Amino acid sequence: MSKERRNFERRKTDTFATVATIGGQDLDTAARVLNLSVDGIRLATPAALVPEHRYRVKLAKTDSWFEIVVRERVGDECRCRIESSWDDLQDVIRQSDDLTLLLLGSSDTEEDDR
Repeated sequence: MSKERRNFERRKTDTFATVATIGGQDLDTAARVLNLSVDGIRLATPAALVPEHRYRVKLAKTDSWFEIVVRERVGDECRCRIESSWDDLQDVIRQSDDLTLLLLGSSDTEEDDR
């Protein structure tokens, strides 16, 4: 695992996203991204996302989509697993002004490798 990926920690965000079916039908164009990590995303959305189903997400101010699978839904909050590769997710994050700072600089200390 790269140092950049290891240093990408789960962070609270202040951005929105569009959630769509795999076929491209928008379900929510203003879903709130509660937090984001390499493996998962938590979304606040009134859209009827079904657990174990696959969807596409596009972060605000970006033009690239990544895929998620809903793990569970609690009220208006969906906890999802990210299905896209790290490289694809990293490209999306770099496009987002709100999330660029989440790609933390890596340090070269030995502790990082433990």
